Amino acid sequence: MSAISRSLLVLALGAWPAAAAARIAVPEGGRGGMRNCPTVVPGARVEPRNLADGVELRVLAESPAAREQIRRRADRLVRAAQTRPQAMKHDGRGHGGGGIGRCPVVMKDTHVLAEPIAGGARIVVEPRRRIDSGWLRRETVRRLNEAERPAM
Repeated sequence: MSAISRSLLVLALGAWPAAAAARIAVPEGGRGGMRNCPTVVPGARVEPRNLADGVELRVLAESPAAREQIRRRADRLVRAAQTRPQAMKHDGRGHGGGGIGRCPVVMKDTHVLAEPIAGGARIVVEPRRRIDSGWLRRETVRRLNEAERPAM
């Protein structure tokens, strides 16, 4: 069974793959830059969890500086998710409208909430339409898996 098939099966059953429970992010910047993504802060690890209507990502780090950077980036994504740009630009300034980017915090057609927690930030992502919950979970897992592989 392929990794994708296992991921889809696990998601269909409502659980996260065991490997996703304590993921170590790629180095600063990640694939495609991701300079606003909290999951690629050096030293960050991501603990994903399914919610009734979305996903939760706990992004944690040991270093106080990394924790602060995670929180700042999470807040920036919340603000960017609320913006509906007229023209999409992938410039790292929140003008993408969520349609572009590889951060595991999916911003396309979602509501994004973040709060500081001990060790970092808790980020909740819910689809704007309840029917999209399955897609959101699959896309989050795909992006987490993509982020841990080096770019080709």
